[in-house]
Amino acid sequence: MFGIGNKKRIHAILAILKFFFYTFFLGQVEWSVPISLVLGPSDGISYRTQNSTELTKMTTFENVLSISTTKVNSDDRGILKLMIAGSSETLTLKFPSFSEANDIAILIDGYCMFINKSTHSIWRSIVDEQSSIS
Repeated sequence: MFGIGNKKRIHAILAILKFFFYTFFLGQVEWSVPISLVLGPSDGISYRTQNSTELTKMTTFENVLSISTTKVNSDDRGILKLMIAGSSETLTLKFPSFSEANDIAILIDGYCMFINKSTHSIWRSIVDEQSSIS
């Protein structure tokens, strides 16, 4: 699949990424206050409200069982759903666009593969014309 040189390059890039975290401003998508989504190896999947410096961890990457993104064709918004180990409910995040939901899903999937030492993606993308955001 990859040559030995490519494998070393990929491992070097992933080793560097483990020190980075990413913050995404979600605004007032579903919550009454704007939030920032924070993703990183030590933070897992966390959020911070607009006027707070404290992070609230929603889950770790080890606990993510599956990732799906859905496009809502009525207005091109995107929904990202995470199945979490030990939870009967999905963690659902709504984004202003389908492409933003996919970008975050790809990043979460990459962190899950890196942290779980896996080469298998747990993400799937769905275009669902029947869905609507409540």
